[in-house]
Amino acid sequence: MNRPLLLGAVASRLGVLAFTAAGVLLTTQYLGASGQGTIALLQLGMLIAGTVNGMVAGGAVVHLQRTHPLRTLLAPGHLWLVAASFATVAAEVALDLIPGDKWLPVSLFAWLQGVIVFHGQIAIATQQFRWHNALQLLQTGLLALALLVCYRVLGIHRIEGFLVALGSALGITALASLPLLRSLPHPPLAPGGRWPWRPLLAQGSLAQVGSLLQLLTQRLNVRLLTAWLPAGTGLASAGVYSVAYLGMEAMWTLARGWAPVVHGKIAALPGPENRDARHRLTRRMLALTWAATLPLAALAAFLPDEAYQAVFGLAGIQPVLRALFPAVMAGAGASILAHHLSGVGAHHVNAWTSGLGLALLVACGAWWIPEHGAVGAAWAASVAGWGQFLGQTLSYNRLR
Repeated sequence: MNRPLLLGAVASRLGVLAFTAAGVLLTTQYLGASGQGTIALLQLGMLIAGTVNGMVAGGAVVHLQRTHPLRTLLAPGHLWLVAASFATVAAEVALDLIPGDKWLPVSLFAWLQGVIVFHGQIAIATQQFRWHNALQLLQTGLLALALLVCYRVLGIHRIEGFLVALGSALGITALASLPLLRSLPHPPLAPGGRWPWRPLLAQGSLAQVGSLLQLLTQRLNVRLLTAWLPAGTGLASAGVYSVAYLGMEAMWTLARGWAPVVHGKIAALPGPENRDARHRLTRRMLALTWAATLPLAALAAFLPDEAYQAVFGLAGIQPVLRALFPAVMAGAGASILAHHLSGVGAHHVNAWTSGLGLALLVACGAWWIPEHGAVGAAWAASVAGWGQFLGQTLSYNRLR
């Protein structure tokens, strides 16, 4: 794998990390732990809707580009995005996952995010990784700038300020992604003039079941804290945990920057004749990812809590990060293996291993969260992460 491609992915993720950190700093400064907790719940709702969106308008296009012209996937993808975004968020309101008065903005934001992700996957399918990286940078950079304007210039020190900033960033980024589609050829539809719904759903649904379970494994702790702790304590603990979780995501910068590249490269090496080449690439990337992640995880775990409190204005972040240390290492490796498995079409493996992780998270969380709060949630996340990674490793070795 060429070095400029890897360096570009890393530079993109570092930029995303810097912009995301700026946004979190602004939010914790003006809205506090409870405000950050509320935002984390809304983001969970958006992410769940985004996973449902991806059942048609997601990573399946990378796998299907070998058999279907990409332009024929656009119309069904965009129709699905509109319907799935609004229906999924409505279901989340019915399940009391997000507040009912936030249904419309969260639905709109989920749709816009879906458009950006869909077009980003098309960029990966056409090997235009710079486009994919640029969209991520643009979105997070605009969000940080918009939060600065809303909080400091306009003085909107409420959740509504965050929603205005997020909507602005998503809208501009979605518009900026449209030129990517111009270069796609205009082939005829399949015989009968039908859109390829069936292959999209067949590939996407199985892939997104795993993604949804993975998302819940990584993010559900925010909701479990508000459910299993007293009202005021739960929301504040969710805010502290969400900041620590963002720190863990920061340590996954390299893994998440390289994983889409792995996916694209693996998908471009089909057939049994390329099996050894696929596995050499993945093993090399896994070793490189762990070597880069370990020092970051160790540093985050041993920095004093006073350092985090001075930056974010919240106490208790360091104990959560220390409890998340095993989860950081497991998650970095799982990201690489999951994209390898998706690249060869083994979506069922990602589905069942993510399901295993979710089951471990809920079981351990029910035991530890009521007594230990955010730290107990982090312990549960670490057990879940290693359960998932070991399951992926077992299946990866068998696929050889």
